[in-house]
Amino acid sequence: MLFDVWLVACNGHFLPKENGDYRHTEQPPNAAVFLRVGNLSGESWGVAVVAQAPQQALISLRQLMAVVDADTFALLSRAVQLEHWWLHHQFCGRCGSATEQHTVDLALECTACRALFYPRISPCVIGLIVDLSLIHISEPRDLSTSRMP
Repeated sequence: MLFDVWLVACNGHFLPKENGDYRHTEQPPNAAVFLRVGNLSGESWGVAVVAQAPQQALISLRQLMAVVDADTFALLSRAVQLEHWWLHHQFCGRCGSATEQHTVDLALECTACRALFYPRISPCVIGLIVDLSLIHISEPRDLSTSRMP
């Protein structure tokens, strides 16, 4: 797999190059797995999952949140989620056999029973209320069935 931008992930963090940049331009060697993350500004992004890296060199997703734009943060977040998914689904939840990357889908497939395991989609919605006078909290019409005190 060849990508324009590579991320190297280890335990939910990113391993930067010597110059401190978290984006790598060459496929990292010795990775356990290579996964496609997505596209941004015409460039394809991939993540290489490594088992070990010097802890002092790792950059957290939280640290990068303050210095990247929203689209880049979305890709970085997806890379961490894919790493977590891959690390926690190396064995089948149905029969216990090893899993391997599916040849077509972004999925892990059991080598024995052929069960497929896809990455979890966990969207999050966060709201900010700026004017309390505009909030309307409705109550049930029939207060006799209400469970509110």
